[in-house]
Amino acid sequence: MELTENEKKGLRTRLLVNGVKHYETDFFNTDSYDRLRTEMSHALPLIHDKRLKFAFCDKNDILSAGKYVIDKHFGGIDIRVPYANGDDLESQLVKRFGDKPKPEQYDEIIDYINTHLELPKVTDIPLHLNTGKSRNAQSVITWFYTYKIMEESFYKKLPICTKEINISGNCDENSKLMYVHEMSHALLNKNKGSYSMAFNKEALSIFMEKVAALDLDESGKLLELKTLFRLLQIKHNILNKELLEFREEKPLSVFDDKTYIYSALNATALFDIYKKGSKKTKREIDDAIGNVIMGNSTIEDIFDHYEATLDKGSKIMQRQIRKYSK
Repeated sequence: MELTENEKKGLRTRLLVNGVKHYETDFFNTDSYDRLRTEMSHALPLIHDKRLKFAFCDKNDILSAGKYVIDKHFGGIDIRVPYANGDDLESQLVKRFGDKPKPEQYDEIIDYINTHLELPKVTDIPLHLNTGKSRNAQSVITWFYTYKIMEESFYKKLPICTKEINISGNCDENSKLMYVHEMSHALLNKNKGSYSMAFNKEALSIFMEKVAALDLDESGKLLELKTLFRLLQIKHNILNKELLEFREEKPLSVFDDKTYIYSALNATALFDIYKKGSKKTKREIDDAIGNVIMGNSTIEDIFDHYEATLDKGSKIMQRQIRKYSK
């Protein structure tokens, strides 16, 4: 399935903004993935599983829960992140440099952005809820100018600026975990190149949503619900990937589906080590993630150190599928 020239440019821009080096993998052609896909195809028949009943809460509950989790694991490091105040900084740039800047202006624009962006704690990034929409969440970043206007050299230097965090759907216990998920994106975006493999974009966030479930409910029930919720999402990604590839449509959507599948498997493997580990092991993993956030290593370094592999994640996920399909 070939990308159009416009799609290729959009993808290259996305990788440049995040400082990502590559997205080549043969994993989706392996027996390990094939077994996972087969297991998924025969299990969990409905995405709206009746077991997924999360208790309702209010916005303050979400904010306090998110702060508790982030402070617990990363309170000893600088959790400030680059932040662009809504559309304010975007409008300043257009006023000063025009709506179609020339390449010779790029360095001056980047300097202006770095001088005028804010650095709040990630827990102070604005959170917007929309209970009238279907379940979704996003840590919104701004490129200031679209890739149709700017050349790729601009995005190579552009800092990753979070604009806001949006969560839609019911305001409930799941929203707390989604909030931690999105804050983890903002922390990972603190520095370019925090992950070198594009398909690992979601790995830290999926790992941290599981950690948050463990932190916020010692009974383990919230973690059970979140595990089932994520399994159903991954099944959707697998089915959607297969359908789009069969129809030779929307290759960038296929890229996104692969990202969630790949990330979830690595996150599942690492979380299995974390959950079973001693307090010392948990603290070491927290510290290792802190090093990634501070720009001293990559998320792949953690996976390599703990031998958290796609194959291990796939085997664990298959066991989870069988458990929840009984």
